[in-house]
Amino acid sequence: MIRLSNLFKAAFSNISILFLGGALSAISILLTQIILARTLSPSGYGMFSAALASVTLLAPLAVFGIQHSWLKLYGAEGVGAKRWLVPSRNFLAASFFITLTLLLSWSFIGPHSTDFRILLIALLPLVLSHIFLELVNAKFQLEEKYLSLAGWQALPHFLRLIFVSLYMLSFFGLPNIQHIVLCYSVISLVISLFGLFFLTGMFRGSLSIKNTNQLQIEDKLERNLTTLDIARHAWPYGLAAVFYLSYMQSDLILLKYLIGNKEAGIYSAAFAILISSYQIPGVIYQKFLLPKLHRWANEDELKLLKVFQAGNGIMLFLGFLFFLILATLVPIVVPIFFGNEYLETVRVLQILVFCIPLRFLSTSIEAPLFTKNLMPINTSIWGAAAFLNLILNFLLIPKYSIYGAAVATLISEIFLLLLNLFFVTKKLYGTKTFLYWGQGFKSSFWDNT
Repeated sequence: MIRLSNLFKAAFSNISILFLGGALSAISILLTQIILARTLSPSGYGMFSAALASVTLLAPLAVFGIQHSWLKLYGAEGVGAKRWLVPSRNFLAASFFITLTLLLSWSFIGPHSTDFRILLIALLPLVLSHIFLELVNAKFQLEEKYLSLAGWQALPHFLRLIFVSLYMLSFFGLPNIQHIVLCYSVISLVISLFGLFFLTGMFRGSLSIKNTNQLQIEDKLERNLTTLDIARHAWPYGLAAVFYLSYMQSDLILLKYLIGNKEAGIYSAAFAILISSYQIPGVIYQKFLLPKLHRWANEDELKLLKVFQAGNGIMLFLGFLFFLILATLVPIVVPIFFGNEYLETVRVLQILVFCIPLRFLSTSIEAPLFTKNLMPINTSIWGAAAFLNLILNFLLIPKYSIYGAAVATLISEIFLLLLNLFFVTKKLYGTKTFLYWGQGFKSSFWDNT
């Protein structure tokens, strides 16, 4: 009992640190969007948001799932997985070059204005910072340095908030989108330099991994690895990230091209609030539990099942709690924070809030699909959801504008949850998928974490 109590306290402390980091990130993101929305016109805010979303959409191509591959490989091989670092570096150089080429090509051939083209080009440093953000995240997760991880994930959002706040206090006069974009890019370069500092030691063999598989003997591992070898491991994670961001960003981008910048701005304000709530399951599963899930999948499958069952109930409860809170507060706080120009944001959010319990539960149910050789299934699920979302956006946005985009997102979230339930039931747990949700919270969810 003493050991269990200590483990519970340690796990609760670690996840609380990550929650604080996630909360700081969410608050920074939301406050930054509120300031931008209030100081820029809906049209200007929409153009900026669409440019940022366009670059963010392709940025995962640059890292292409390498960070998730590291978590999986170190979970299976322990310290011996350092043999994958050099092939990873070579792969990242090639993927970064390809991503920049695609973004530059789109900036010149896409159906947009010269101003929008300039924004896209100016935001290219975000691609580089995305690589370092994700890789350093993986490093801190492997080392279980949760305070460092929390600070690292909050740093770019906090720096952006500081700049936007200072800028809007009239350091530079009237609001100018080009100035804001330039500062986002400078912050990205600063983040990249910090990231390079953190990763240098790791690539030199200095990585302190906790709870590694002690049965793995490093000397017996094959050492002659190529870039193609890491590509075979990374592609499901890379494609899943691209599908995920296509799913999350396509409605905003299509609103800009099919309807206009103003509508994109109104929808972006609504989506910023929704994304803030999504930080909660993201912190729990992607930041805290994911390295452990890979380890349990190789060492303790019963533990993995218990955490899965307990997590489903916990996420469902939290999802409905956040749904009730936002559904109650949205009509009150949105006009106060965003202003009367964004009153339509309230009606959009009254549709989008139904996505919250769906996403919370879906995040928990899909978690085992990140482990072992199941990632191609998860990638296919995200690909199907992204494709459905894209089709629905093309059908609904021209006719219903921002409300069509919100309905497309809600239908896609339902579809995503059903697909995850179907495949986890079929490939993994059968009827156990639906049993014991939320039970054994303390003994199952925290023991041995």
